Amino acid sequence: MSVRSSEIEAKWQERWYAARINEVENDGRPKFMLIFAYPGVTGYLHVGHMRGFTYVDAIARFKRLEGYNVMFPVGTHATGNGAISLAARIARRDQKTIDYLCGNTCPVDMLDSLKDPVKVVEFFNEVYVNQYWKRFGFMCDWRRFTSTVKPDYQKFIQWQFRKLMQKGLLIQKPYYAPACVTHGPVAIDASETDIQCGGSAETVEYTLLKFKAGDMYLVAATLRPETVFGQTNFWVNPDADYVKAKVGNEVWVVSEDAYFKLTYQLDGIEKVAPVKGSELIGLKCLAPMVHREIMTLPADFVDPGVGTGLVTSVPSDSPDDWISLRAVQNDDAVLERYGLNKAAVKTMPWFVIMMVCGVTVLVFIMEKSGGLKAMTQAIAAFSGPTTVHFWLGLITGVLSAYSSSSGVIMPSFLPLVPGLLKLVPGADAVGMISSINVGAHLVDASPLSTLGALCIACAAEHEDKAKLFRNLLIWGLSMSIVGALICLLFFGVLGI
Repeated sequence: MSVRSSEIEAKWQERWYAARINEVENDGRPKFMLIFAYPGVTGYLHVGHMRGFTYVDAIARFKRLEGYNVMFPVGTHATGNGAISLAARIARRDQKTIDYLCGNTCPVDMLDSLKDPVKVVEFFNEVYVNQYWKRFGFMCDWRRFTSTVKPDYQKFIQWQFRKLMQKGLLIQKPYYAPACVTHGPVAIDASETDIQCGGSAETVEYTLLKFKAGDMYLVAATLRPETVFGQTNFWVNPDADYVKAKVGNEVWVVSEDAYFKLTYQLDGIEKVAPVKGSELIGLKCLAPMVHREIMTLPADFVDPGVGTGLVTSVPSDSPDDWISLRAVQNDDAVLERYGLNKAAVKTMPWFVIMMVCGVTVLVFIMEKSGGLKAMTQAIAAFSGPTTVHFWLGLITGVLSAYSSSSGVIMPSFLPLVPGLLKLVPGADAVGMISSINVGAHLVDASPLSTLGALCIACAAEHEDKAKLFRNLLIWGLSMSIVGALICLLFFGVLGI
């Protein structure tokens, strides 16, 4: 900006504020109030803050020209961790923080006072108003400037909470914040690094599962509690250190690392005794939800620093569990070392695992295993150049009744076309592709497919959903026949 432009800007800002056109009193004009979110007191503002305030200021000026009595108050969000974290970094002489402050407008001789979070708030309140907002010429009523730590504002917040309490809208429960026990709050997103270092940290929420074993509970942590119905055994690291901890009236067994973390998340947790992982091998414990006894087996892959250091085994949903279970079952030396019942371990289920995977992986596996070739040969065995369209329409229609047309059927059946061209002389590639497309999509309303399920989910409350399910299922299955006949007529007989 040129010197001349700066002079003009300063001149008119001074005249605006001298005329007090930014101040508002109740004078009978129609009222209009707008506000921009208070910035947190975590450091100097950036262009994003000023862009937001500029939008609001433009609207305030426009409404004032329309004859409204416009109130545009401003404030700062000083409660929370921001100012506390900044003051803590200054107190420990964090060089990056000091360079950041002094490289802007903070005098060096002021740093000592900024070890106090209250002084941090006071300093940046002054910076925001005079070095940013007034220099931009915003039409804010500066008399009404506030901060969330001011006594009058705290009274306002208390009033709000009392009203919410009266309406039964408040719930009190623990709140878990990402934090380091040494350095305080930790950012879990790169955009939050003005609060504290981090940016690549993660908040992981586990579900704890309690397995009754005698007078104690083995506590496993899982990210997928919906898989508990497939539990076959329980994994313990024989070389890890565990502890028995009293939680309420129960005794939990978790790793040393997990106990340390739980002391910051649970009240009244107390260490009872240490226990070696090898002492837990071979125990019988009652699995939750399925309510059957399962055995604890050794697993050196269990990391005591992750979750509770104990893992429930679900081979149906975890290839690692399946591989590890098969390895233990086939290792007689391990079974003898821990005194495990060989017959009981070797008869644990899941000798075959069902893999649920993406369609791309499915097609790849079918190709490598010869599945695509076998399916192509099967269809070609009872098809001619005309009837192949009927069979493709029928098969894809029936399968699409309980799976996604575009997500499963199309990617699985289109790779068959080149092979069918070789095995069914005179067949038309475009016609076969069209038959797959038409046959699959005509039955999309089946309640077992995506679209049909959405129809049932979105049905009005007065609709009989059981009847709707039956009707859609009949429609879907009948349309597989209709689709096959359409494909036969148009792509086989007429050759369209």
